[in-house]
Amino acid sequence: MYGRAFLDAAAPLLLALLLLSPQSAAAAEPIGTVKSSIGDAKIIRSGRPQAATVGHPIHQNDVVLTGTDGSIDVTFTDSTMFSVGPNTEIVVDKYVFDPNANNVSFTASMAKGTLQFISGRIAKLSPDAVDINIPTGTIAVRGTRFLVEVGRPSP
Repeated sequence: MYGRAFLDAAAPLLLALLLLSPQSAAAAEPIGTVKSSIGDAKIIRSGRPQAATVGHPIHQNDVVLTGTDGSIDVTFTDSTMFSVGPNTEIVVDKYVFDPNANNVSFTASMAKGTLQFISGRIAKLSPDAVDINIPTGTIAVRGTRFLVEVGRPSP
């Protein structure tokens, strides 16, 4: 019985510590914002699809997903921009932008679709810190802009 009383008293304190930890705060901070969205365009966070409306925050591990008539433009906190076209699926796997601590990184995984990428400050500060993974390899971004299409069927 003593153990149960201790757990009941300690549970609120433990919950508060978890919620106030730096990792929890960092996970909750947006890393980017939807700047435009057309057609069937969603952000999937923790398995829950949400409409990708203008101003919608983007977080690490979000899935950016478009249907046959969809497109989404996203701007990240380091000024990196990407535009995804129809039938695209891309996940922002890792995003760190803390230039004062010399800690920057951007990694995304693209399963299908089209992506136009314009690098921001992360690529300028650390050219090796930006990677886009695609099913057949990795695009190592070195401070530039590119367009990639993944999964187009052969004629």
